[in-house]
Amino acid sequence: MVVETPKEKKLTTKVPVYIFMIFVGVYLSIGVFLLTQYHSSKNEYGFLEESGHSSEIDEIKIELFAVQQELGFDGLSYFHYQATSAGDLSAAQQALNQINIIQNHLAHVSDILDDDGKEILIRLNDGLHAYDKQISDLIRVLETDGDFSTFVENNPMDRSLIAEPLSALSEVIFHRYQQEKTRKVSFLQSAESYVYLAYFCVLFVVGSVFLFWRQRQNMDQLQVKSGLQLNNRLAEYKTLITNTSDAIIYIDQKGIVKYVNPAVTSMFGYKENEMLGHNVNMLLPMSERDDHDMYLKNARLHKKDVINFNRGALQGLHKNGSIFMIDLNVSRIEIEGVPHYAGILRDVSERERTQNELVTLYEEAPVAYATIQLSDGRITRLNKTFENLLGYKAQELINSSIMDYQSDLDGRIETAQIWADFFQGTEMHDQEVCLRKASGDLIWVSISATIVIDDEVGLREGRVTMLDITDRKEATEKLEDAIHQAQNANDAKTRFLSNMSHELRTPLNSILGHAQLLLNSKRHQLEERQQRQVSTILSSGNHLLSLIDEVLDMARVESGKDVLSEEVVNMRETLLAVWEQSLTLPAQLDKDVQFDIKLGDEDFFVYADMRRLRQVFLNLLSNAVKYNKEDGQVSLSCEFPEVDLCRVTVSDTGYGIAEDKLNDVFSPFKRLGAELTQVEGTGIGLYLTKMLVENMGGAIGLKSNEGEGSEFWVEFPLVAEEEKEESDPVFIGRSLENVDMENKVILYIEDNPQNISFMEAFVEELDNTALVAAMDGEAGLSMAKMLKPDAILLDISLPDIDGVTVMQKMRTIPEIRDIPLAIVTSNIDPDIQDMMMNLGCKAYIRKPVDLAMIVDFLEQSFDGDKKS
Repeated sequence: MVVETPKEKKLTTKVPVYIFMIFVGVYLSIGVFLLTQYHSSKNEYGFLEESGHSSEIDEIKIELFAVQQELGFDGLSYFHYQATSAGDLSAAQQALNQINIIQNHLAHVSDILDDDGKEILIRLNDGLHAYDKQISDLIRVLETDGDFSTFVENNPMDRSLIAEPLSALSEVIFHRYQQEKTRKVSFLQSAESYVYLAYFCVLFVVGSVFLFWRQRQNMDQLQVKSGLQLNNRLAEYKTLITNTSDAIIYIDQKGIVKYVNPAVTSMFGYKENEMLGHNVNMLLPMSERDDHDMYLKNARLHKKDVINFNRGALQGLHKNGSIFMIDLNVSRIEIEGVPHYAGILRDVSERERTQNELVTLYEEAPVAYATIQLSDGRITRLNKTFENLLGYKAQELINSSIMDYQSDLDGRIETAQIWADFFQGTEMHDQEVCLRKASGDLIWVSISATIVIDDEVGLREGRVTMLDITDRKEATEKLEDAIHQAQNANDAKTRFLSNMSHELRTPLNSILGHAQLLLNSKRHQLEERQQRQVSTILSSGNHLLSLIDEVLDMARVESGKDVLSEEVVNMRETLLAVWEQSLTLPAQLDKDVQFDIKLGDEDFFVYADMRRLRQVFLNLLSNAVKYNKEDGQVSLSCEFPEVDLCRVTVSDTGYGIAEDKLNDVFSPFKRLGAELTQVEGTGIGLYLTKMLVENMGGAIGLKSNEGEGSEFWVEFPLVAEEEKEESDPVFIGRSLENVDMENKVILYIEDNPQNISFMEAFVEELDNTALVAAMDGEAGLSMAKMLKPDAILLDISLPDIDGVTVMQKMRTIPEIRDIPLAIVTSNIDPDIQDMMMNLGCKAYIRKPVDLAMIVDFLEQSFDGDKKS
């Protein structure tokens, strides 16, 4: 910074004033000169009104007007015409007066004319004298009452004597007037320019003086304002420096303290006067003072381009002798060419302590930490846990590649891809990788990594954490093995139950079939006692059949193999159909109960499996009847607790369920004491019902009071209006009835002789009907093509080809593909049933056979033949 002396400053201030005064004098001189020129122009051309003289141009203008107005030939011609044509004495006298007026004006005009103009004026005067003489003679004739007509004819007047010179004279005068006017305008414009320039010079001088005065005034105000602002800013800086929590020390280039703020006294314990004038190294431990002096002498911060040079963490010495960590930031300040230094100090003891704790935490953490370079996979930092994890020492791991510790397992390619993505900058989250330890053992680790990239400083690395999951991995593998074994066991159980079902259904088919024949035979009717015994056989067989069906159902649902065929179902129609079917339950279960139904008149729809939905409510109604009291009541009702939810309730007035047993209601194989009664059951009906409801997206619950009865409720979401479709009508099977068959042939493809024997006995009860049996699939196909039977009964399980293949082949043979066919089988797989129905079978009848279903199929088939 350059400091000016008072004398130089004063001279510098006056120089603009001198220059300004010179400019003012020049402009004033120009203004006076221009005004002088203006006045001389006015005097020269006679424009000074106060002189009382008219200018030459004004005279020319007046005479020109006289010539154009008063000297006009039109007026003289008018009076001359009146006098000569009418003999008007008065007109002749006015014409004579007009000539005198013209002559007087021409005398004035001659003074402003040049030689050419004066020659024209002489010719004009000669013409006027000729007119004057004729008119004077005409007046004398008129005054003496003479013949003026004869006079006019004898003394004609040539009008051109006046008209031509008068027109030429007007042009000369007008031309002279234009010349004088042009000169006047030119001189006037020059004079006005002089005036405007003079006015401008005066205004410039006045304005300059005003602006100069105003600028000086503003500069004085600005200096005052700047001084106040400077003082305020200095006060703010002083307040800021004084009250800041950072310690600020100001020293010269020799290290002598020039200023300290209160934070320095608080940090080091010295008073201000104990530090001012002393070397700043007094605030450092003795071991660091020499180094500090050498640093101050040779440091880069002496260079002008160094700003905010950070020396980092140093040790500070308190007045009481204690040593603490400080952070120093130094700034260079140059005053009059001499460098000074401002240091900002912070007590970082707490930060250092925290950093040490973090380092300790990093080193001793139970999780392995490592820093890996993305460019080449080198390990550049790690903690002790990482050392222990791989079994190497730190110096062996540092700068080695993480890829050196990968195992040779089958998943090496997948692991290499994980690391390749990581090296490309992809973060990892719980990636499981197998590594090889120094001992050669393999360990599984879960790796997570964050990417840190800073291209400005060339930083591209990953911060990796590793957790040993070897034990968890082994436990998971054992668990997966156990689950696999359990699944295999469950599949084995399902296969066993399916096979057992087939094996049990085969004898049951014969038992129940022959029992039905005995009970319904017309040719060999039984006695009443025998009928009761056969009815007992049928009841026990049907109970055993229901046990088999429920166990198989439970196994299929538990294994997840129960494929639901969900669709939009008309819930109200379904409940009505189930209700009608349940009306026979009291007679079947030998219970005297009353039924009540409250479903409303409007249809409502849900999304469910129709077959399973009917099974759910039929099971609930069956239980309500079985576990009811004599003369009890069973009710089926529906309500809508929410706008999009329906709740169907099945209630009874039975014995109810004790409160301590409510939690076991939906548990398998728990009958809650009913096993001690005569009511038959398996204990899995409600368990199966709950699984079916929940699999269809519904909910089930109950409310029961011991001794009063129970209420079981089922909830399903309602289907939106736009999703409703026409639901299929619910079909209820018909009971056994006598059917008149007229010479009909039935082909029964079945490999079990007992089932064939049963079916032969059944057909014997039908009139004009014959049964032909085939023991395998190929034989059945041949007999079908040869006999072309009226109906075909087909079993699924056959010794050569299964029933599915048989039916598929039948559908390719034109002469037999339209024959009505029913499947009679012990296979209850719904997928098989759907497949056969899609292939075109008319009925799917499960063993043990319900003869009513056989009769129903035959009647529909034979009725179709009659219609065709």
